[in-house]
Amino acid sequence: GLIVPIGWLVLREACRQAKRWHDAGRELFIAANFSSKQFSQPDVVQQTRVILEETGAPPHLVKLEITESVLVENTENAAATLLELQRLGLGLSLDDFGTGYS
Repeated sequence: GLIVPIGWLVLREACRQAKRWHDAGRELFIAANFSSKQFSQPDVVQQTRVILEETGAPPHLVKLEITESVLVENTENAAATLLELQRLGLGLSLDDFGTGYS
């Protein structure tokens, strides 16, 4: 039952690192995996927004990786959530694409 809190911890630390690199004059991307359980949380966008605000990380330097199963399980909700995350300025990518449903 720790996958969701660990996922938020990982995202927070990734954002802190992106901020440190940015402050040092380095425009380096960092990616963090979102588990399907984390992605399906009703407050996923709000939690992500809070972490970005807390850490001061430039959103364009942070990429969220989701598995393709997230898109297949609930396509309509997943698309809406991805759009909201993208509106925060985050990059998005599919992890393990082509190894499962596709």
